[in-house]
Amino acid sequence: MAATNFSGPVVSANGFVGTVSTSAIGGVMKLPSYAKASVPPAASNPGSIIYVPDAATGATVCYSNGTNWLRVDTSAVLS
Repeated sequence: MAATNFSGPVVSANGFVGTVSTSAIGGVMKLPSYAKASVPPAASNPGSIIYVPDAATGATVCYSNGTNWLRVDTSAVLS
């Protein structure tokens, strides 16, 4: 079984809570990608971040505030 070391906050779908750093993941982190029409509910994912390649003004990274998905560059609601 492989071992992984973490050093930044991480929460998994099955309840694991730990930490991760860019050095632990090789310096590059890939966000989950969702088409705008299929983003998961913001209310179910507070604190999460996602990549949306087809937002109205172009590809963007968004975060959930527990109510809406907000663009990280403007804090505007994803449209």
